[in-house]
Amino acid sequence: MTFAPAASFTTRPTLRGTFGMSASTHWTATATAQSVLERGGNAFDAAVAAAFVLHVVEPHLNGPGGDLVALIRPAGAAEPVVLMGQGPAPARATIEHFRSRGLDLVPGAGGLAAAVPGAVDAWLLLLRDHGTWELADVLAYATGYARDGHPLVAGAAATIARVAELFRDHWPTSAERWMPEGEPPAADSLVRNPAYADVLDGLVAAGARGEWARADHAQADDSPAGRARGGDAQADWARGGDAQAERAQWDREQAERARGDDRAQTDHAPTDRVLGSDAQADRGQADRALADRAQTEPAQRERALRDDRAARIDAAREHWMTTVLPEAAAFIAQPHRHADGADHPGILDADDLTTWRASFEPAVSTSFRGWDVFKAGTWTQGPALLHTLRLIEDADDLDPSSVEGAHLLLEAQKLAYADRDAWFGDAGGAVDIDALLADDYIAARRTLIGREASAEWHPGSPEGRDPVLPPLRTDHASTDGSTGEPTVDRSGQTRGDTCHLDVIDRWGNVVSATPSGGWLQSSPTVPSLGFCLGTRLQATWLVPGHPASLTPGRRPRTTLTPTLVSRGDEVIAIGSPGGDQQDQWQLTVLLRMLVGEYSAQQAIDAPNLNITALIDSFWPRTWVPAGVAVEDRLGEQVIEALEERGHRVRRAGDWALGRVTAVGRGADGALWAAANPRGAQGYAAGR
Repeated sequence: MTFAPAASFTTRPTLRGTFGMSASTHWTATATAQSVLERGGNAFDAAVAAAFVLHVVEPHLNGPGGDLVALIRPAGAAEPVVLMGQGPAPARATIEHFRSRGLDLVPGAGGLAAAVPGAVDAWLLLLRDHGTWELADVLAYATGYARDGHPLVAGAAATIARVAELFRDHWPTSAERWMPEGEPPAADSLVRNPAYADVLDGLVAAGARGEWARADHAQADDSPAGRARGGDAQADWARGGDAQAERAQWDREQAERARGDDRAQTDHAPTDRVLGSDAQADRGQADRALADRAQTEPAQRERALRDDRAARIDAAREHWMTTVLPEAAAFIAQPHRHADGADHPGILDADDLTTWRASFEPAVSTSFRGWDVFKAGTWTQGPALLHTLRLIEDADDLDPSSVEGAHLLLEAQKLAYADRDAWFGDAGGAVDIDALLADDYIAARRTLIGREASAEWHPGSPEGRDPVLPPLRTDHASTDGSTGEPTVDRSGQTRGDTCHLDVIDRWGNVVSATPSGGWLQSSPTVPSLGFCLGTRLQATWLVPGHPASLTPGRRPRTTLTPTLVSRGDEVIAIGSPGGDQQDQWQLTVLLRMLVGEYSAQQAIDAPNLNITALIDSFWPRTWVPAGVAVEDRLGEQVIEALEERGHRVRRAGDWALGRVTAVGRGADGALWAAANPRGAQGYAAGR
């Protein structure tokens, strides 16, 4: 099996070293992650710090009101686990409610489409259970960029310009937040978000308030919500006005104090707290001894409580879920314009937020030519990549740059994504992963791949059941210019992406994470918080009986799909923004690396392609029979040959498809990193 020779020129080198590597879709987030590693933090500390920075510097691609899926593998672990940050549908989110409002699809913009926001709680869970740093230090980067300002990337400026009319006419709080001068800001304008900086300071202060309240035994309300509210002072915050301003100032002062104290602790002995180290065990024993002494010595007891890092993070999580997010839910409960052109009130409420928290769960996997490939389960689209790999694993030509290889990948993915659209979801009736990847089912599906391009939507029956079929639409017009996910449209033109970040440290901790949702064009900005809620419910169907049917308390089937690949001591953490294209773009990179022996940067730079012959996961949920998008660099000979076989090819330009970043460890033990050059925004760093 031969691949087209890898290009001798790459847009940047594949970085190599032994200390630590970071890569993300924005250079500032990458620099943040690497800064944390340099200061002694581990990969999980670095990822969390970078993620909160992404909320600030890529607001058109993700936000604190959005979602998260990550794969993490602590040092010494045999397999990764999934960090699950996808919240469920609210209790009032029934098919009947949406139908009663004249809707046949969940709108792609507006608060009615908001699921429980899961990203922030998931990041804080990761920090608590696998990180080593204090919350104040981790959030200091994002707080600084939000309060002091950052240059607005061109993609964000273009997004604001695209929805400027919607903001002016219907979402005035978004216009005030993103167009304070009345016009869309220019690229590279210095923008600030002091309201979100105050929210982050409030998380840090909530930890301090929670500890002091426990130490003093002075809480009138001992419930979890009461502890998060912090008593009468927190009620002042909720009332707004002068009390809110005073509380914000107090939170800033407490956060600054915490950051100063915690830096001293971090700088004193940063490596004591590396996950899994003997030093950490010694530190833990010392902390327990301190706690024991504190039982009889009140001053020492208070100090021990203040040293309780996990309790501080949990207090911040509780504050986020029971104070911050209910404020956002109350705001979107007022009717406002949605993507269908009508005004609807949001239905997320405080009760929905008190009953959900992020969690860890097992990954699913398959083997491919000696490598183990790990994904999240069928509540994501991740198993479609595993299905595709099974379909093509015995093929002779897997080169995406050849006619035969490209045709095979496109046809195999049509089958895999038809099964995704028929069988993936969280609402009941989803396919069992073992049945999806079973040898006999894979063999039967392979027989459907012919020499000509298929224009059929062809789901199978992996468990012998007939699928509940969602509607197939080839056209569905927007009435107001708002969009679903900011990804790549059917012509291949870029209108934005999601975010992705990867980090690996010298101890062997590794994370691949894809945060998304809550982008600035999702729903009206909550003015007191500086962000908006997401619209992930648009990925559900208003059709009963489908695994992805809108169902209260169940997760929408998300597109977020990071990947972790391993073979012995080798590991690859990889991912991409791009909605339905995320795994398609990862597939070509992985094949070129694992089979074609390209370097990571060569594989990322190489021309990409993807199918559009799938049901779009985002409003207005259309598909293009036999549709394909390709980068022109694939070559006229290959493109024309694909067209002759019946593929409906859209040329997207030379550098338009793929946003992949990756880090890893090679067989020689050296670490490496690479990042996408498209859009001049992603970057890798390391040494």
